[in-house]
Amino acid sequence: ITSNFTPRLKSLLVLLILYTEKNERGILTRKMTEMLWSDKDEIAARNNRNVTLRKLRVLLEEVGDVEVVSNGGFLKIRWNESVFCDYCTALHCMDLLQKNGAQKDEVLLNQILELLLYGPLLSNTIVDWLDEFKDSYSSLSIDLLRNLLDVQRNNYDTVLRIADILFLHDPLNEEALAAKCSILFIQGKKGIAKSVYDRFCKEYKDSLGEEYKIPLCNLYK
Repeated sequence: ITSNFTPRLKSLLVLLILYTEKNERGILTRKMTEMLWSDKDEIAARNNRNVTLRKLRVLLEEVGDVEVVSNGGFLKIRWNESVFCDYCTALHCMDLLQKNGAQKDEVLLNQILELLLYGPLLSNTIVDWLDEFKDSYSSLSIDLLRNLLDVQRNNYDTVLRIADILFLHDPLNEEALAAKCSILFIQGKKGIAKSVYDRFCKEYKDSLGEEYKIPLCNLYK
């Protein structure tokens, strides 16, 4: 049903998902209207909102047991057990890992790494109101992955996997670079380690306009 989503429908769905995770009540209907229809007068904005909500509800019926709920001036999205939302599940898994120290739970670890492999949140969508959510998701993801690098340091295959995912969320992450180059060196893959290091140095200079000052040999220590 992706092709049936107009930009406005997509924005409405994204808003509902993000704000429902941020606040159990969801988003104020008035606030959502101002964010998506700021160019309309009050009556036109309300009419556009109601039409778009109806279209979204019809599309969501094709997804399964998921609904948009209106209550007390708030709108929220409600997922039931048969429907999977990667963003909501990723936040839930990260919360479990951080609060319960469940880093040795292989099933949970693999699930969160698979979800974080999608990369940053909505990287192809650029609107001002998304920035705070993108920053928050990136911060959570990077902190978790950095912690996992340390916890899993003796599991070389997992560390390499974590480092690659960390690069997706933070291309200039020096901890990911050190972890990956160190393990490749230990595994005797010195040429690959050099290639990884050289690519990092190029991206570092392109992004920051200065040379990366830590030599490759220091990363092996």
